[in-house]
Amino acid sequence: MWPLPAATVAVLAAGYGRLGDVVAGTVGAVVGCLAAPAVSGLLYLLVERAVSGRPPSPPSRAQARTALSTCP
Repeated sequence: MWPLPAATVAVLAAGYGRLGDVVAGTVGAVVGCLAAPAVSGLLYLLVERAVSGRPPSPPSRAQARTALSTCP
């Protein structure tokens, strides 16, 4: 797993804060800055899950027997 860079979270917080400031003033800016780490964390978890996938399952007995019988 790679660590989520602090610079990315800071840029997102600034962007959400600016957007919140434009939409709802100071309160919107504060809410936007607080929402940025949560959104970053959720995106990180979604991407991590999509990239990692399921761990490989061990071969079944039939597959193991076939592999052993084909070896010289």
